[in-house]
Order: sequence, then structure tokens, then C-alpha cells
Amino acid sequence: MHKILFVVSQFPCYTEAFILRELYALSKETDITIFSLKRSRDKVIHDQARELLSRTVCVPFFSPAILWAMIRALFTRPLKAFAALFELVCGNLGSFEFLWKNLVFFPKALYLADHALKNKITHLHGYWATYPASVTLAASQITGIPFSFTGHAHDIYLNTTHLREKIAAANFVGTCTVSNKAHLLEVAPGTAPEKILINHHGLDLSLFEVGNKKRNPVLQILSVGSLDPHKGFDHLLNALAVLKKKQLHFHCTIIGGGPMEADLRQLIETLGLQLNVTLTGALKQSQVIPFCKSSDVSVLMAQSEAHWGIPNVIIESLAAKTAVITTHFGSVEELVKEGETGLFVPGQDPEKLAEALERFYHDDALRVRTAEAGCKAVRAEFDLEKNIKEFRRRLTEKNLFPEPACRKPSFLLAKCVHAIKSLGRSVPQGARILCYHRVRDGAADYLSVTTDRFRQQMRSLKDGGFQVVPLEEILSGKADGRSVAITFDDGWRDNFENAFPALKEFGLTATIFCIADRIDQPDYLTLTQARAMRQQGIELGSHTVSHPKLNSLDREGKKREILGSKKMLEEKLRGPVPFFCYPYGIYDNETLRAVREAGYLGACSNRPGVNRTVQKNGRRGVEDPFRLRRTEIAGSDTLEVFRLKLAGAYDELHALLHVVRRKP
Repeated sequence: MHKILFVVSQFPCYTEAFILRELYALSKETDITIFSLKRSRDKVIHDQARELLSRTVCVPFFSPAILWAMIRALFTRPLKAFAALFELVCGNLGSFEFLWKNLVFFPKALYLADHALKNKITHLHGYWATYPASVTLAASQITGIPFSFTGHAHDIYLNTTHLREKIAAANFVGTCTVSNKAHLLEVAPGTAPEKILINHHGLDLSLFEVGNKKRNPVLQILSVGSLDPHKGFDHLLNALAVLKKKQLHFHCTIIGGGPMEADLRQLIETLGLQLNVTLTGALKQSQVIPFCKSSDVSVLMAQSEAHWGIPNVIIESLAAKTAVITTHFGSVEELVKEGETGLFVPGQDPEKLAEALERFYHDDALRVRTAEAGCKAVRAEFDLEKNIKEFRRRLTEKNLFPEPACRKPSFLLAKCVHAIKSLGRSVPQGARILCYHRVRDGAADYLSVTTDRFRQQMRSLKDGGFQVVPLEEILSGKADGRSVAITFDDGWRDNFENAFPALKEFGLTATIFCIADRIDQPDYLTLTQARAMRQQGIELGSHTVSHPKLNSLDREGKKREILGSKKMLEEKLRGPVPFFCYPYGIYDNETLRAVREAGYLGACSNRPGVNRTVQKNGRRGVEDPFRLRRTEIAGSDTLEVFRLKLAGAYDELHALLHVVRRKP
């Protein structure tokens, strides 16, 4: 049985009716719990929220329950708790505000983890991408329970600290508009687009049925929102004053509470609009709906600097066939089309707003046409019953984009190194060479990267601004810290079948080191495939004749493998083979000498790190062309680990392991 726990900033929350509608709809068929990070102090509570209070958990910051959860974590899950804390700290070092607030909320993550395990929660979901998602992520890492989160507006735009890592670790990420999805994919390059679910804030459309709606004798204007400066109510009142001067018959209802209420009442009196405007104060959702249904025009003078997404009041108004006038901001144009489903006006221009209102006042056919077209669009995209089915399916299905919830010590160490380097703004001073072996599905081993993950990694290189270059450019010293070369060892057939299409898709090049006597052998490249790739810009290099450990051979044996493979490949490929790769990364001084004498320009080792450029005899070149350093990409590497490897966060660890294992 599925048991879903939702983490919210505050519940009940008067201004988050869109979250309430989803939670209420999900509660009808799913066992849900609501975890509120802060205690609600709202005076007005929606009817649906009252019904969900019995399913809501909220514990004070300073309470025996929090203290006991911290003690239990210390004794039962200390490493996982430390790892989750470490992740939050490292991920939020770029923002002092995010860092200290996440530290304040971390004890609640410990309580959440304990509560989730005790109550056999099967999935955790955070509403908002900031602290609710952080708490949910931490609890997921401690418990191993999968998690997801929803990002809506300011939480994904104003400060994206730690957002990319949350996207990478989540089962899926929900958002409410097409433009939000595009933004999230920019924040986390390489993320599979299908991982981001567009879940429009739906309505119970039956509540907004109006039938054949007729205009009121006195034009009824509606405006709903918190009474804050960014809602533009002062511009609305000034526009209404223009209508009054023209002796038009109208009445405006403003619904909402907030800090500007006294100022707006004073402005209403100053403009002489006491008989034309009513301020109702904050109302419950059930009390707002009748106004949506009975009004002729709905106005939202939202200021663009403080709005994202598609405001629910616009969706609700159009659902009730009430014509809409608004400003350009966020994602509103995904629903409101100029002259088709509404009208747009500048955000701070009362005269233009007055013109738009007068236009609807005199042109009833336009008002009806835009309202009905908007209603049709809402019914197609914002049906709560339809949208919630897909949301519920994602919450209960097996993770399609698995990322480990509990991190390995090496990952935590790499995160620490990366954080320190980031503080010092350290950038790797040299070009990086990536080392792959196989790209295939159905094989979870160190040497095999899945096709989808390889494609994601190539997209990450492309979108991350890296310059993928051939090995020759690294040897010449022209490559810099943003330059990357891609190599494959052994010459497997899946290099052609799975890796090559992804390389072509993103316009990238690579070098494939072939074992000379395995061409045309089962599971290895055919000669036709090798020639085809070479013709399309893929370099072919030598990986010896038979893949021996070269340090175990005598001088003649080394020559047969090193020079012999070069001649074999050049004859088969009908062209030069300028680069060599040491099998198993093993070589000795005699091997290095044999590679130089064979006429190779350079050779790849398995030494970790970047390849620095130096001056030699007045010419620029790579530091050690016959012991080129490479970064190994493992089959278990997540996209986040891949990015850390690109940033050099694993270089010191891998160098230490190289010494411990006594590799050259």
C-alpha cells in the first residue's frame, strides 16, 4: 500500500490554495500525511484545509520530539545523518541565507526521517524547491525512501543554490508551466526531459460551471490577491477613476488581505470611489468562487519582477467564463493570448488599463469570445481530476531515474573538495581526458555505462560549455581548462552501436583505442564500423595487438605488441594511427621508450588528473605526452558524480588510490 508524505512550508496556508486543491484531491484515493515545517497562524482557513488537519504533523523547533529524533539519529543512523547534513552544507555554501536556514530546518529533517520509518511511508514529496525540498532530500538520504519535489515560482528562479543537485537526486520534479520546465532543464543540464513533470494547477471544474453567462447591467470587475505592492492594486484604482470620469457604470470587488489595506482604503476615498469599490478582506476559497462566476471582468495588475507561473485567479476566472485583463509576466502567456483569451496592458499604466476595461465595456462580443475561448483552454489543460491522475502515478511508480539516496564516502569527500575549490574559485589548469570502455544496457558493472546515461553525460558536456577536442589539440598545448577529450578503450562493438550515435547527436569527437587482433571478432568493432567512424571524424588508436600487461614482456615482446599493433591497424584502416593506450594502465620505462620509438605522437595512461600545458624549447606543448592523464568514468557514476569528476573533485582521491595500489 502506498503512503505518501508531503512536506510544506506551512499548513494550512491561505495563499497556497493551489497546493491545497492537489492535496485534497490526492487524499480521496491515497493515504497521505502532511508535514508542516512551520506552525500556521492564518486567521482564514479554507474548508478543504480543515478536513486535512487530522492528517497534518507539525512539531515545534524546540520540543522533546525533535530532541529525541536527534538522539535516535545519533545512535541508530549516525553516518547517514552526517552524510545528509554534509550534503546540505556543501550544497548551500554559495548562499549564506540558504545555508543557515537549512541548518535550522535540519533537526526537522531528522524528525521527518524517524516519523517516515515508523509509519512506513513509501514516498516523500516536497512542495517548493527551497527548504521543503531540502528537508525532504535529507530525510530521503537518511531513510532510503525515494523523494520528489515540486518547484513553482520564486523558489526556482530567484536563487538556484543546490537546486541542480536536488533535481539530480529526485525521482521526478513537478512544475506548473512549460517555461518552468525549460528553466529547470537549464539549471540541471543533462537531465532527462521526461524527469520534469508539467502538472498544471488544476481546478474542480464542476465548481465553476456557469452555463449561458450573461453580462451584468452594471459591469462587475473582480481583482483577487494579497494586498501587497507587487499586485498593482493602486494602478487598478487609478484606472477605475478614469472610468468614473467617463461616467461608465461599474462596480469592482477586491478580495484579499495584506499590508496595503489601509493605504488602498485611503486611495479609494481620495479618488471618490467609495460607491464603486468594495474591499472584502481575505475570504475562503469557497467564498471566492461565487465572485468568479458572477463577475464580468477579472483584472490582475501583477508586477513582473515578483510573479512567475500562471496565477490561479486567472485560471479560476476563465474557468467561470469571466474575461481577463492582466500584464506580461512569468508564464501567463501560455494561457492568456492577446485578443484570443484575454487582454494585456503594461504593468504600471492605469490609462492603458482603463482603455482595456472600456473596450470590454463597449464590445461585449469581444468580452464573451475571449472568456469562452479561455474557458475552453482551461478545461483542456487545468482539469484537476485529469492532472492529479498523472501526479499520483508518478508518486507511486518505481523510480525511472534512480540516483542513490545514501551517498558513498568517496562522494562526500569529493563534495567537500569541490566546495573548498569553489570557495577558492579553483579551476583545473589543464585539459581533461575522459576514459570510457563500454556503452551498453543491461550490464551494471564498472566498465559499462548505460546508453541513456552516456547520452546525458554528452548533453552535460555540450550544455555545460565544455569544448570537446581531439587528442592532438591537447598534445599541441592549445587546450585549456574547459577542454575535454573523450576516449574509449578496447574497441567494443557497442562503441559504434550506442556511443557513436550520441556523439554525432551532440557534434562531439572521440578516440577509440582498438586491440588490433580483435577487430572483426565477436562483440568487438568490425573493420567496416571502424572505417565508417574514422570517415566521420572519430580517431582510432592502438591498444596493442592482444592486450597483455606490457611490463611482463621482454623487449621484443613489447615491440611486437606496440609497433606491431600500429602497423596492423594502419594497414587495415588505410591511414595513420598516431596514439597509443597502455593496457590496464600499466607500463615501465622500457615500455615508454618502445612507444616513442614506434612513432606514436602520444600515449594515454590511467594516471588521474588534468594535462597541463608547458613551454618546451620555446614551444607550447602538453606536460607529458606519453603519460597522458585520464579520468575514468564508471558505470555507477551518476550525473552529479560525472560533473564532480569534470570539476576535478575526485582528482586528489584518485591520485591517492593510485599510490596505494602502486600503479605507475
